Amino acid sequence: DTYEQVTKPMKQSSSITAAFEHKGGGKTMYSTHQHTKTETNFQNLIKMGQPKYYIPSCMTVSHDVKHVFQKMCARDHNGILSFVTDMWTSLNHKAYMGNTIMFEHDEHLITLVLDIVEVAKA
Repeated sequence: DTYEQVTKPMKQSSSITAAFEHKGGGKTMYSTHQHTKTETNFQNLIKMGQPKYYIPSCMTVSHDVKHVFQKMCARDHNGILSFVTDMWTSLNHKAYMGNTIMFEHDEHLITLVLDIVEVAKA
């Protein structure tokens, strides 16, 4: 569990700096993507109420969506597949497009998100 890995050194030494020490032999990586005020405030709000809650990165979500899509493509489906495209604008004025697929399986409607992409400016 990631939470335990991060907090264990802190608990042992009673110092918060122990949690931020470089561990392992890999290269230190930094994110250059600046969070918007809305994203930062949301993350702070979630972490304040649920410190153990893990908010996945956009890369994690993208990988998971592609993985699910590849698994779904490998399966045969004898029914009707409905593809849906939706577009919206986020609070930070970025346009996004989402693609989903819907189908019936064992008399239940299944909806899967195939991909969500940021739409480039024209």
